Amino acid sequence: MDFMKKKLFIILIVLSVVYMVGTIFVEENLAKYTVYYAQRMPHAKDKHPVPFLILEELDFLEKPKGIGYSYDTYESPIIYSKKEYLQRFSDSIVYRSKKEKTYFFSSASHKFTGIGTDKGTFTKPNEKEFSSVNVDEVWRDIDSFLEPFIKRQPKPTINLQWLFNWRYEKRFD
Repeated sequence: MDFMKKKLFIILIVLSVVYMVGTIFVEENLAKYTVYYAQRMPHAKDKHPVPFLILEELDFLEKPKGIGYSYDTYESPIIYSKKEYLQRFSDSIVYRSKKEKTYFFSSASHKFTGIGTDKGTFTKPNEKEFSSVNVDEVWRDIDSFLEPFIKRQPKPTINLQWLFNWRYEKRFD
């Protein structure tokens, strides 16, 4: 009977270690290859998973040097160049364009929610300002800004796309 308890204990320890190592590997894989997975994940046409997920997982992503970008992940993750930046806050992302215009997008709905003022504050746009913003063009500018960063992200050796989709697809549907 004592031998059976030892054997059961060893089996439980081995299974626990395998589970912990597997969990760590999966979480690291999903975070490190977020860009690759996000680009290939099915999503609603008006949702933009890549910029949101890049900023969420910026700590774990490759941060290429030599492309003119700087990165900060201390309080609110940001990718910036001399003229543009993309930054995440708890409820939104903010994009500052080359034209020195600042746009706010909701983290929950991905909808355009406001513009920045000259004083750096947020205002909800009035109807005229709202209709004057070509939101699709702003998203294209964001994609263009992120392109050099995205091109330098690695591809996973073990593809867990199905798991990434399972985790994030509802959020971007």
